[in-house]
Amino acid sequence: TKTRCISESAFSWTGITSIQIPEGVTIIEKHAFYGCNSLKEVKLPSTLKTIEESAFYFCDELTSINIPKSVSSIDRTAFHECKNLTRIDVEEGNPNYKSIDGVLYSQDGALIYYPPAIENESFKTPNDVTKIVSGAFEGIRFLKTIELSEQVQSIDTGIFSYSSVVERIIVKGNPNIRKEAFANSKMLTYASLKEVTALPKGMFSDCNSLETVELSSNLESIE
Repeated sequence: TKTRCISESAFSWTGITSIQIPEGVTIIEKHAFYGCNSLKEVKLPSTLKTIEESAFYFCDELTSINIPKSVSSIDRTAFHECKNLTRIDVEEGNPNYKSIDGVLYSQDGALIYYPPAIENESFKTPNDVTKIVSGAFEGIRFLKTIELSEQVQSIDTGIFSYSSVVERIIVKGNPNIRKEAFANSKMLTYASLKEVTALPKGMFSDCNSLETVELSSNLESIE
């Protein structure tokens, strides 16, 4: 019988450098390639449907990955700590995911993951992005300024996930912001929140370098 899954931790902490996952595989389970820090090339099959949590976590040498149009579920942590990842591309015709300039989005408007090795120093969310998921900017290495457009309606907890490089965050609209959204951004010096009416608990917790925050005249609550 054909292999239908790459099981949990199947290749974790091995020295493999490349892998072509065979056709017929539908799921890559959690931690399948965790810590494969020599893995440079991965070819995913056209039958793949699911990539579970931390599947490729700590794959330091992985620089790009192509997501087939068959994939319907990618855990938000699937590629976390892949510090040299420069792009995630999605095959045209995928009804669930898309890629713009190497950044992974869901088709329904969520920014899922900004690869940490993209060398741009500034980034503005596309106008059709309505949500920033937790850890979306985890581990980013070069990005200094992030502007979230007025179309963004929700910002999850910990979108930077201990990032040390972001210096400026500009929020154009009035999204629903979860607690500790920008927490632990050690290099953050400036935040513009001119339309935001509610600041959640711990929003800037442990942002040791923060100097300036511009707030709305219609601010209603600070937790």
